[in-house]
Amino acid sequence: IVEGALRCTACVTSFPIVEGIPRLLGPALLARMRRRHPRFFAAHPDFLAGHGVDDDPLADTLESFTRQRLDLGLPGPELAAQWRVNLQRNLGDALRLEDLRGRRMLDVGCGFGRHLRIASDHGAEVVGIDLSGGVEVAYRNLAGRPNCHVIQGNVYERPLRDEMFDGVWSFGVLHHMPDPAGGFRALVDFAR
Repeated sequence: IVEGALRCTACVTSFPIVEGIPRLLGPALLARMRRRHPRFFAAHPDFLAGHGVDDDPLADTLESFTRQRLDLGLPGPELAAQWRVNLQRNLGDALRLEDLRGRRMLDVGCGFGRHLRIASDHGAEVVGIDLSGGVEVAYRNLAGRPNCHVIQGNVYERPLRDEMFDGVWSFGVLHHMPDPAGGFRALVDFAR
């Protein structure tokens, strides 16, 4: 689905799908996306109803990292060997890349998708979530990989069901959050 909406039956909230990416954000954070996706929000103003002012403490973080990911030239797949070494180093003794086959993994703060790419190369089904619009770069970088899924979301709002993943990682992200300990606690229940 390239454009549309997802509706949560539990909380009866709708979330937009913009350029193929589910945007599991509240209206205040969606308001920050209006400048980059004016056509979508002009056609679907209901997603921004009553939220002209950015009143979410994460709004500045979303904007800053979106600018970094979308407005700067980022490295591409030519660095895949380096990304492979980096992911294995970050996983440490917890898991080898070869052990990812057949597992469902969550990458919180996926950025432009480098760890998603390596994990998918090793046979994992991977979901990447990031607060920033950098998910658009990840989506493009991972096009054609049916075992890769990208979501824009705020983990503080618990946008995914508990115990959906065999493992969860977050590298270089928590210290950017307003409440790193709360961010860490939000991740724990996503893992089985």
